Amino acid sequence: MLLQELLSIDGHRVTAIDNGKDCFNILQTHTFDLILTDLRMPDIDGLSIIQAIRTWPDPSKATIPILVLTADALQERLTVAMKAGANAVLTKPVELNRLRTLLAKLLSGESVTDTQINIPCASPLLNQEILTNMLHSVGHQRMKTICQRFQQTCRQAIQEMEAAILQRDHHALAHTAHRFTSSATHLGMSQLLSIAQEIEKKSHEQFPDKISALMDRFKQAVQDAQEQLNQWLLDI
Repeated sequence: MLLQELLSIDGHRVTAIDNGKDCFNILQTHTFDLILTDLRMPDIDGLSIIQAIRTWPDPSKATIPILVLTADALQERLTVAMKAGANAVLTKPVELNRLRTLLAKLLSGESVTDTQINIPCASPLLNQEILTNMLHSVGHQRMKTICQRFQQTCRQAIQEMEAAILQRDHHALAHTAHRFTSSATHLGMSQLLSIAQEIEKKSHEQFPDKISALMDRFKQAVQDAQEQLNQWLLDI
């Protein structure tokens, strides 16, 4: 939603889809100037999507510029994305000016030789610098809407992670935790980001005892972050 807002402000027409399968379906009938993708998706991972597009039978679609936006800041992972056929990589939180620069280069056919890695600070609970930068980009009303929807995202993430724990579905838990890290990163929720990343990591260990304690920390951090976010909204 945030990305759509940022791109729409600059006059781009954005088509948002939910998964990799829909990407292939819509490419059958529509033409785009550029594709943005994450690396981790619910059905098909971003690397597979990039590779499939690069081998598309229609050359005009096989050569569409691809920009990867990801919360994964490992240099090796980003290098793999470029080798798979991505034209550029930005790690989240996305800086609007950097995004504009890359879009201008890619849409003009200019080659891009660098990638950008942002490493969020480990704390505080709420990074007001990130929030303020976003406020300047999207405006007060859009910012309030984004923050309200983030609170809905928090509630949904807690429900989905608790359900995954009850069902002992570590894949679902890892996916939900990873998906949440994107929202937390963009809104400067450093503690929430750290805990969500830890939950994602521990979920791959087949539900160790620590997962319950991590969920308790996550829910408390959500509550604390929302209180600070509500106060910040009142102050702006």
